[in-house]
Amino acid sequence: MIAEILFKSKDIERWGSGLKRIVDECVESGIRVDFKALKSGFLVIFHRQPMLAVSPSTEEKTTGKTTGKTTGKTGAKARDRVLALIRANPEITVKQLAEVIGLSTHGVDWHIRKLKRQGWLKRIGSRKAGRWEVLG
Repeated sequence: MIAEILFKSKDIERWGSGLKRIVDECVESGIRVDFKALKSGFLVIFHRQPMLAVSPSTEEKTTGKTTGKTTGKTGAKARDRVLALIRANPEITVKQLAEVIGLSTHGVDWHIRKLKRQGWLKRIGSRKAGRWEVLG
């Protein structure tokens, strides 16, 4: 009933065509997309390229491929990825880091706190307008 109302009000073009159009647009744009079934619906995952101006070899070293929620996201690997991305773009935000690495913003914050405690990272300026400095 809801879909019929949305169709009649011209808020949707037709029922059931959205997922196919998402896949078609992503394929055309060279973006990998995955769908995961959840208990309460589904999740669409877009595997975007980083928005940083880095060489392909640096991009490959820092972004890697996400194969699961925890694969390649913990320990030294995540630390190295955070540091490499910050070196490439000292003004990168926590949100951007989370998107590129595939962690939550809380996960990135955890790694940043750890890097600060270990003397690897320093924030210069405010959270909004500042930049990162990699030490050592």
